[in-house]
Amino acid sequence: MTEIGIHGIINTLETRKNKRIVENNMSNKEAEKTEQLIQFYKEDTAGENLQALIHQMKKTIFLIPAMLPDTPEINEIKQKVKDNPGVKINLPKGTAPMPAILTNQNGGKFFPIYSTKEQIPKEQKFDLLMNM
Repeated sequence: MTEIGIHGIINTLETRKNKRIVENNMSNKEAEKTEQLIQFYKEDTAGENLQALIHQMKKTIFLIPAMLPDTPEINEIKQKVKDNPGVKINLPKGTAPMPAILTNQNGGKFFPIYSTKEQIPKEQKFDLLMNM
C-alpha cells in the first residue's frame, strides 16, 4: 500500500516490518559502512571492493526521490497532505511514482539516492521518497 505521510513524504511498502528496517538503517551504521565502501570502490575498482560493496548494499535501505503523475486527482491529494500534515492518505490504485532523474549544468543525468535522513533536503522539491 502507498500512503502519504508526514511532510508529504510517501513511503511505499509501508508495513511495520519495513518501517522498522528503514528506522534501523537510518539510526545504525549500515549506511555509513555502505558510503565508506563506495569511496573504497571509487578509489580502487578491484573485484573484491565491488563484492564487498554489493554485499553491504544488500543490508542498506536507500531512499529514492520520486514524483507522482500530474493529474487533478493526485493534485487534490497533494493539497490534502499539505493541509493536514501527519495524516496518512491512500493513493488511488494503479498510481505509480516515477523515480527522479536530475540533470546538472553540463547536461549529465543523475539518479539521486539518500542513505540517511540527514541527507534529505529540508525543502523537498519531490513529491515523495521511495524505500528501496
